Amino acid sequence: MLMIQLRTFESAFELNPNDIDLLLQYASAIAANQDGMFYGKSKTLIEKALSLDPQSIQVLYFSGIVSAHQSDLDGAIGYWQKALYLMPDNHPDRNIIEEALNTVLNLQVK
Repeated sequence: MLMIQLRTFESAFELNPNDIDLLLQYASAIAANQDGMFYGKSKTLIEKALSLDPQSIQVLYFSGIVSAHQSDLDGAIGYWQKALYLMPDNHPDRNIIEEALNTVLNLQVK
């Protein structure tokens, strides 16, 4: 099932390589096949999304995950703080980013 999904994303990506949502979904599908880790092509797709829209809250969230997976905690903190700055206080995903940020901040203290 996952391989079919990945081929579908690859085909869609070839048709529309600058669609932010598609880039994020495709990267997530690849990461799901990599034990949830964003590296290789999934990391490249997130980097491309960031270059296309550095103000996207979703892109900043995923960029923070990529940084955290590379042990770049300062990078993760920067992306997530920027995402929180850009999102309204009542945004439904705010608590997800706050929890990720708090986890990384706690890691830095130890």
